[in-house]
Amino acid sequence: MDLNDGYLTIQAVRSHSNDEKDQKGRYLRRESFSGTCARSFYVGDVKKEDIHAKFEDGVLHIELPAPQQTKALPENPNLIEIE
Repeated sequence: MDLNDGYLTIQAVRSHSNDEKDQKGRYLRRESFSGTCARSFYVGDVKKEDIHAKFEDGVLHIELPAPQQTKALPENPNLIEIE
């Protein structure tokens, strides 16, 4: 994970290979996979020390401080309220 200019970026790399050989040790089948992914989230003015992350049972848990209250946007007569 990387925190830069208010953006938290999470990157992951995964690779897997599977080989199947006969009794003489010759390859019958050989497979490999490699992939990467990255996501960025705007988290605002958060310090690195305030972010806590834990990878457990294949799930990445990230704890961030709650955002500060921002000024509400003015009412727009064209918006429809969703209940």
